[in-house]
Amino acid sequence: MSDRQQHLLFTLSATRGQKRLALFVTLLLLAIFLVILPFAHIDAGRLDAFVPIVATVMFLNDTITSALLFAQFAVLRTVSLLLLAAGYLFTGLLVVAYILTFPGVFGPTGLLGAGPRSTSWLFLAWHIVFPAVIVAYVLASTKPLA
Repeated sequence: MSDRQQHLLFTLSATRGQKRLALFVTLLLLAIFLVILPFAHIDAGRLDAFVPIVATVMFLNDTITSALLFAQFAVLRTVSLLLLAAGYLFTGLLVVAYILTFPGVFGPTGLLGAGPRSTSWLFLAWHIVFPAVIVAYVLASTKPLA
């Protein structure tokens, strides 16, 4: 491993402190979930901007993650990083199509000639393809491309 590559996130192992922090955050989220669970039946009201805001955040998150992974791929040249970066880019772009076809956001039935089930199919594709990409990433070789 070259000196440039040993400081890349892809090649580093998590430290004991990082593992403890991840466990703490997981337990904290579980505790918050359990605290608010009794209030699940209360209707919080409708907020029309919620879906576009969440979609925008997801788009930004996925595309930024994709760009960072493509940068790591440019250095390491591994198939697994290329798969992961492409998967994040795909989901980021799929979120755009999803929000454009979502009923009531930009029009009563959505845009792009959306039918009554277009948003559902995009949601399904998004939630099947991305886990499949993660499985492919895990199974892919970490050896550099030729």
